[in-house]
Amino acid sequence: MGLYNMPEDYAELCGHVYVGKDHPEGWIPADWTEFKDISEDFEGFDVMSFKWKGKEYSSKITNRPR
Repeated sequence: MGLYNMPEDYAELCGHVYVGKDHPEGWIPADWTEFKDISEDFEGFDVMSFKWKGKEYSSKITNRPR
């Protein structure tokens, strides 16, 4: 089933960043964080620098269900 054929209960995709062991799932929605900076790595992926719960992180951004 393609992206445009998803059922009505399909969860909205949003950008997620990785915080590792600081969250049970490792990945959190980017809008939960305090944005600092965004750049592109040598492979063309977006990398976001951010602050979450008082700690600073840097992570690639990936789209996942909210």
